[in-house]
Parts: sequence; structure tokens; C-alpha cells
Amino acid sequence: MNKTTLKQVFCTIIACTMFSANTLIAQTAHQLNVETTENTWHSLRVELERIRMKDQMLRSLVSCSVEKFGIHSEEFAYFLSLMSQEDRKNQERVIEIIDENGWLGISQVGEIANSALFLVIQHASIEIREKYFPLLKESAKKGESRLADMALMDDRIRMHRGIKQLYGSQSININGRNYVWPIENAENVDERRKNVQLPPLADYLKLMGLSYPQDELPIEFMINISFVR
Repeated sequence: MNKTTLKQVFCTIIACTMFSANTLIAQTAHQLNVETTENTWHSLRVELERIRMKDQMLRSLVSCSVEKFGIHSEEFAYFLSLMSQEDRKNQERVIEIIDENGWLGISQVGEIANSALFLVIQHASIEIREKYFPLLKESAKKGESRLADMALMDDRIRMHRGIKQLYGSQSININGRNYVWPIENAENVDERRKNVQLPPLADYLKLMGLSYPQDELPIEFMINISFVR
């Protein structure tokens, strides 16, 4: 074997070795990246599930607090202040998570953690809901968030803008009486609800002791309610 042939063999060996090494490095880096991402999603999943628990736990105590202390009592006012404080903490963290990672989908963090994003933003101000609603809407259309969550936030935004809702999910209490917020094109509301996996309107309202249109908020009330805008 002459020197030229030896040189060619040596170069070939070096090239193959470098290719193998680069391939191994790339595979290792990819695996580390996958593991890091999975660890991140798991960490956020645990955190969001805890946030959801705190959000829902306090709200589950509202009825018994009213029953025990009265809706106009100092005790109930204090309870509401505690709930508002917890809401603000939850909102700050959830907004931070969304801004850093986008609207995390079911395939990333699971359905419970995904719903935490919806619940916390739903309980935030109208400005925050309007800012993040497009992300929820996009996620829902991809099947990464519940269409029902998208519908409920859409309705609440509409109510707080002072316009009719689409899915009939929102009601309002005035002077101790509950009313259904007016519905746009109400004759087709059940079709819209079906499209977002919500039960028929009558079944939903029955749970609250309401019916439609009998308990619809009068238009003149709707026009004069400025505090919901």
C-alpha cells in the first residue's frame, strides 16, 4: 500500500470518526433537550394543578360562607378579600407562565393543568381576559384546550363589554334575583352550545333554577349596567 493510499484510508477513518462523534453529540443533545422539556412540562403541570386547586377550593366555600355569616356581613367581606388576594397571586404566576410558554395545551401538561389557565384568566379583569382570549381560542381550535372553556370566556367578555352573549353561560344577580344575560340569536343557541360540547341551555339553566327567556335580563337593565363593562 503506497503513501497516497494510506493517506486516503487515514482521511476516511478520520472523517467517519468525526461523523460518528457529531452524530452522537447531536443525538445526546436532542435527548437532553427532550428530557429537559418533559421535566419542564411536568414541573409546570404540578404547579398549575395546585393553582387550580386553590382557585376552586375557595370558591367552593362561598355558599357556606354566605349561609353562615350572611352576604352583607363583615365576615363574608373578609372572605372575599382573601379570595381576591389569592386570585391576584394566581394571576401573576399564570400570566408569567403563559408569557414564557404560550397557552400550554392538554398534550403538554394534561387537562387539569390546562384548565387552570382558563379558570385563573376567567377570574381576572376584563383587560386580562381580552388579552389572553385569542391564545385560548387558538388552543381550543387545535384540540389542545376545551371548546367549552373558550365559549365561557367568550360569553364573559361579551357580558363585560355590555353586549349579548353567544352561548348562554353567563348570569347576573340584581337586587337578589338572578337573570340570564341576553343571548344573541337565541333560537340557535343550542346548536352553538352543541358545537362547543356544552349541554342544551335549558338543562344548564335548570341547575341554577333559571329558564330562558323567562329569566332573561331586561334590555333596559342591560343598557344601564355600567359596572360590568
